[in-house]
Amino acid sequence: MQIETIDSKTGLLKNKEQILSLFAECFGKELEPDIWDWAYINNIFGDPIVTILRDEGRIVAHYAVIPFFLQNGLGKMIKSYIAITTMIAKSHLARGLFAKLAEATYQRLVEKNGEMVIGFPNNKAAPGIRKYLQWSLGEIDYVAAADYKEICSDDLYKNYISDPSRFSLNLEDSEIRAWRMSRPYGRYKYLSGCIVKEFGDTYDLIWVKDADALSSLPRDKKINFLVDATNKRHINNKIFDYQFGYRSFSPEYAELKICKTLSLSDVF
Repeated sequence: MQIETIDSKTGLLKNKEQILSLFAECFGKELEPDIWDWAYINNIFGDPIVTILRDEGRIVAHYAVIPFFLQNGLGKMIKSYIAITTMIAKSHLARGLFAKLAEATYQRLVEKNGEMVIGFPNNKAAPGIRKYLQWSLGEIDYVAAADYKEICSDDLYKNYISDPSRFSLNLEDSEIRAWRMSRPYGRYKYLSGCIVKEFGDTYDLIWVKDADALSSLPRDKKINFLVDATNKRHINNKIFDYQFGYRSFSPEYAELKICKTLSLSDVF
């Protein structure tokens, strides 16, 4: 068996077919190739970092991060990466591969001056990344459904999204916004400081600049939005829990303030 870390788009493209095949094996469904291209190859922030394990030439394990640089309202930027599509073939489970591949990926991330890895681990993955990968996991956030008036009258939420010290994707930048909204199979709308995505008979609130931008939200449907765990106002309208986590490789960001919105997780 051989572990290999790939840190270029051209190098990764050579392995695309096998990676998509492993995805289908692990998740029981196909990953659309153009979504993979959008995240890994067309990524505006730069090259992905992917560590794979080959066994007799076949890719049997995969740990990946893609660049997802965050910025706050005070002008600071973090060279952060988001962890996506962790995969291990059934034939190679229970061998400690998850931690080995992740640490190899993080080592290359640091070599490339990366400062942080972020993600939204599911309930099954969360204990492992806390124990073996030293991720920081706070209280569990949640996605709730609310109407326009309920969101606009929530002072806690308005203060949260308007805090200039919190980091998020800089979707005021037109080039970053164009890439983010070009994710295939998403019906996105930019509405003067916020981005929504049509999702059935509701909208997902993907990103919002600040409290003033809330006035541009649609009023004709319920809106699903990511709510910080400290805000209990919408708990009775919770749709599901959503755990955020990160690992910092820079002492400056040992304590991190993130403006968590669905722009950080609406990837696959």
